[in-house]
Amino acid sequence: MSTQVNMKLKEIREQFKQDTRDEVQEAKVQGEKLIKTLEKQILNLQQTCKALLKDTESQIAKGQEQLSKTRKGGDYWRTVKLANELGKITLEGIESLELPEKVSYETLRNLANSIPPVLTTVIKTKSAYDPYITPYFIRARRGIGASIGKLQDYVKEIGKFTSSTYRRVRHIEKTLEGINRLETLFESLPPIETVQAQEKTQVEELTRRIREQEEELTKLNKEELIVLTSTLDQEIRSLELKAFKKLRLFRDPLKKMLYRSKGGPGLSVELKEIAKGYMEHTLENFLAEELGHPDLSKLLHTLKISLEREAVSLKKRKEERIMKIIEDILNKDILHKIQEDIIKLQTEKQKIINNEQYRALKSQENAIQVQIQELGDTRVKREMNIESMDKEKGKKLQQIERLTQQITQNIHTLTGKLVSIVMNVNTS
Repeated sequence: MSTQVNMKLKEIREQFKQDTRDEVQEAKVQGEKLIKTLEKQILNLQQTCKALLKDTESQIAKGQEQLSKTRKGGDYWRTVKLANELGKITLEGIESLELPEKVSYETLRNLANSIPPVLTTVIKTKSAYDPYITPYFIRARRGIGASIGKLQDYVKEIGKFTSSTYRRVRHIEKTLEGINRLETLFESLPPIETVQAQEKTQVEELTRRIREQEEELTKLNKEELIVLTSTLDQEIRSLELKAFKKLRLFRDPLKKMLYRSKGGPGLSVELKEIAKGYMEHTLENFLAEELGHPDLSKLLHTLKISLEREAVSLKKRKEERIMKIIEDILNKDILHKIQEDIIKLQTEKQKIINNEQYRALKSQENAIQVQIQELGDTRVKREMNIESMDKEKGKKLQQIERLTQQITQNIHTLTGKLVSIVMNVNTS
C-alpha cells in the first residue's frame, strides 16, 4: 500500500521525470525511428521526382517539332509534358512537408495529418496522367507509386503508435505541462497580493483623511452663522410644507374645473395658465406669487363659484372641506401670514448670506466637501481594484485546486505513487 508523501512542486517535477524517464525515452526512440524511416522514403521519392524532371526537361528542351518526328509519334510531346507536370506536383507536395525536430504527441499527430492530403493530390494526378504517359517513364511511375504506398503505410503506423504506445507518454507530457502551468499560477499570486496590500494601505490612508475632513466639516457646521442659516432653512421648509399641504388639496378640483366643468364661470387664457401652474408645480407657483398671492386668490374665487354652481362635482365631505379652506385663504388670510413669514425669513437669511464672514465659511465648507468627494471617489476606485484582484486571485486558486487534483491523480495513475503538493498560498 502506497504512503502519501508531501513534496514541493519542483521536487515532484524532478521525481516524476525520473520515474518516467525510461518509458518516455523508449517511446521517443521509437518515434525517432519512425520519423527517420519516413524521411528516408521521402528522400527516395524526391530523388525519383528529380530524376523524372531531369529526363523530361531535357526532352522538352528539344522542342515539340523534333520530338514529334521520332518513332514514338506525335502524342509523345504531350506524354513528356504530363510526366514533367506529375514530377513537379509530386516534388512540390513532398517538399512542403515539415519533419519534426523533436518527438512529441503533437508533432507526430501533426505529421500524420499533414501527409495524407499531399498523397491524395499526387494519387489523383497520377491516376489522371497515367493513361497518357503509359507506356513511357515506367521506372519513375513505378517508383512514385511504390513510395506513395510505403508512405501511406508509415502514416498508418505513426497513427497506431500515437494512439497506443505513445498514449501513456502523452499522459506523462500532459502531466509535466500541468506541473509547469501550476508553477506559473503559483508565481502569479505574490505580485497580485503585493499590489492588493498596497491598495488596502491606500484605502486605509484615504479613510483616515476623509475622517479628518468630516471632523473639520462638523466643526465648521457649528459656527454661529452656519447654524443660524440652517435654522432659518428649517423654519422656511416648515412653512412651505404647511402651505403645500393646504394647496395640494386643490389639484383635483382645479383639474375638474379646467377640463370637465359645465355651467361654471368662463376661464380666461391667463386663468387657465395659472390653474395649470398650480396643478403641476403647486409650491413653486405659490412661492413665486407677489405678497397677497393675487393669482391664487383669483383662481380660488373662480373655483368657489364653480363649486357653488355645481359646475365642479365633488363628494360632499370633500367639497365642504375645500370650501372651508378657500374661505380661510380668501377671508382669513391664512396663506398671507405664511407668505409674509417666509419672505421675512428669506430676507433675514439673505442678509447672512451677504455677510463676508459667512461667505468665507461657505467657501471653506465647499472646499472641504469637494475634497471629501474626491477622496471618496479615489477610495471607491481602489476598493474596486481590490475586489477585482480578489476575483482574479479566486479564479487562480480554483485553477490551482483543480490542477493540483489532476496532477496528483495522474502521478498516482502513471507511477503508483501518492503525493501531496506542498503549497504556501495565502487564500485570504
